[in-house]
Amino acid sequence: MTTAGGLRARDAGRYLALSAGITVVYLLLGRLGLLMVLPPYEVAPIYPAAGWGLAVLLVLGLRYLPAVALGSFIVQAAMLGNLSDQVLPLAAGIAVGAAAQGAVGTLLIRRWCGRPLVLASPREVGGYLGAVTLAGLVSPSCATLALVATDTIATAQMGIVWMVWWTGDLMGVLIATPITLALFGKPRDAWATRRLSVGLPMLLTTLLVGMGVAATVEWDRQRNRADFTRDATSAAQALAGRLREPLLALEGLHGMLKLKPLPTRAEFAHATSGFLTEDSPLIALGLAQRVARADIGRFNAAAAADAFPGGFQARDRLRAGDLRPPADEDMMAIRLVEPLSRNTGALGINVRTVPGARAAVEKAAATGRPTASAGIQLSQDREAAVGIVIYQPLYRGQEQRGEAALDGVVFTTLRPDLLLSRLSAGWPEHLGACLVDLDPDALYPRLAGRLGCDAVQRGSGSALPLIKLPLEFGGRQWEVRIYDLPGLAPAPGRSWAFALVGLLATAMVGALLLLMSGRTQHVEALVKERTAALEREVASRAQGERALSQSERRFQSIFETAPIGIAFTDLNGGFQEVNAHFCNLVGYSAEALATQRSVDLTHADDRREDIRLARRLMRGEIPFYRRLKRYVRPDGSVVHVRSIVSLLRGTDGRPHRLVGIVEDITDQLRLEELGRAREAAEAANQAKNEFLSRMSHELRTPMNAILGFTQLMQMDAGEPLPPAQRTRAQQIAQAGWHLLEMI
Repeated sequence: MTTAGGLRARDAGRYLALSAGITVVYLLLGRLGLLMVLPPYEVAPIYPAAGWGLAVLLVLGLRYLPAVALGSFIVQAAMLGNLSDQVLPLAAGIAVGAAAQGAVGTLLIRRWCGRPLVLASPREVGGYLGAVTLAGLVSPSCATLALVATDTIATAQMGIVWMVWWTGDLMGVLIATPITLALFGKPRDAWATRRLSVGLPMLLTTLLVGMGVAATVEWDRQRNRADFTRDATSAAQALAGRLREPLLALEGLHGMLKLKPLPTRAEFAHATSGFLTEDSPLIALGLAQRVARADIGRFNAAAAADAFPGGFQARDRLRAGDLRPPADEDMMAIRLVEPLSRNTGALGINVRTVPGARAAVEKAAATGRPTASAGIQLSQDREAAVGIVIYQPLYRGQEQRGEAALDGVVFTTLRPDLLLSRLSAGWPEHLGACLVDLDPDALYPRLAGRLGCDAVQRGSGSALPLIKLPLEFGGRQWEVRIYDLPGLAPAPGRSWAFALVGLLATAMVGALLLLMSGRTQHVEALVKERTAALEREVASRAQGERALSQSERRFQSIFETAPIGIAFTDLNGGFQEVNAHFCNLVGYSAEALATQRSVDLTHADDRREDIRLARRLMRGEIPFYRRLKRYVRPDGSVVHVRSIVSLLRGTDGRPHRLVGIVEDITDQLRLEELGRAREAAEAANQAKNEFLSRMSHELRTPMNAILGFTQLMQMDAGEPLPPAQRTRAQQIAQAGWHLLEMI
């Protein structure tokens, strides 16, 4: 009992020690693979830990599955540390997939490659490659589903994440598994000799590929950084340029109001219509006039007379947070605003009661230049967007400036988010933009851009910079920030192609080394098999030669006795072989034809088409061509033929020569011509008969009417004809009957 208990304890200790070692090595290889992640997906093109896990299960058995799963769990948990609330379920899902992949791969390899595992023959290596490829579908599927279930990636990214995950695992298995088996595989006599012939070359090749990938990754990162800087700078400058458009619109309206200080509502609407288009980020253009509180009644009456719906009332805005101006302070009431449909509520508002507007108006009055307000919540938009109001002062005199000379302000309301969204539609999709008000007292520092974009300090993964462009707009200090959007990185660069090609080549080299290293064990069997195959090949070749000789005799007999012309020519149309029927058809002997080409015998009008079809045949555009043509005999007579020409290729697949089948159709054409003449005569006779029939019918119809009416006149007892007319009617009837008989 004690001995058995001691054995069980030693077995358990050995199992735990091996499991711990397997987990540690898996962890080290997993971290090593994650050091070589490639942009833009930040995943490894090779994950050697997957190959280690499969090799361990092949050598030690499936009972070490928990060690593989634990190693995968620790690797993923360490990598996903920033997802604190999702680390455990996500890492567990990925670990289950890794263990399941190893188990499926082990079972398939044992089934398709047999036991013990030596991977010496092409069948065994092919079974191994097929098994690891099929088993490699398990881990990417489990990992992708876990990532989607925990909202780590979007559903739209499942395909690309699955593909790169599968690629990394497959490369890791194809490279790391043979190296591990060369070190620890069983049986030892089959694998120990492969340490230098398989393990060491694959390890060195993998290291060289890894160094090349690292250099390529750095080149790609520098290129992506330069491309991003160029695109981002261009985008920031484009946004800054578009922000000048509202100032130009305000300047145009300001110039119009200098010429006509108080336009009518219709005139104002006409003047602003060109600026307030559907694609314009401007949502309002207006005029606010300074009016003393004692003159408010007269001001309201004059404004109401301008056909405003619902009347007009100058008033202070009394919302929470609005200013309460002194009782003797002049109002700055909005007199005109367009488009009126969405800004009716703003008519008559004293802009001096709006905190941001008051400060901007005072600054504009002091400087005489357009001044922008801080960001304000726009009440006229359902989404409660942030807007900017730019004011430009109107003075009583050209030389006067300041509050005392202020007669009013012309203003425009800008939605920066609309401007940014329409402008960014033409940018690369991975660029994000943010327009920020740098004033520390601004209530809404983010004027445009995604929520939280003003807090972005660097590009995603710190791979790309954050481009900042200072911008002075209406006396305020703004900043345009361009950054890369997570999940929308630019397309993969050369590093992915280099890594995949290099790693795939390494995997194929490993498969080749496995085959070469196991070849010695099968030399005798291969020699015997090859000897038997050679004997069969010699017998088959002799039989084939006999069959070829018989086939050549049959062909020669057919060639000489065929009742149609057969001609073989070179690719230029020069005659090589012709049969007797062809010679009789064209009137030349075989010796005479040997010095001529097919085009020399062809009628001059048919040569161009022959050359065109022959060129198409040479280019492989058509398999053959059939046509009617004419040959000219030595005596000048013409023979009409139907020819079929095809291209013969040599054993190397290249065009070798042409073969033509020629049939004399001169008599056939004559018969066809006689047939067409007979058909034409019959058609003419039939046309004549139809003409006579129709003419007879057309003449009888009026003649019958003439005879009928004549008889009625002769038999009318109520009004009998006089004798003279009766005689004439009798003559009409006789002539009609005579003509009817003739018809």
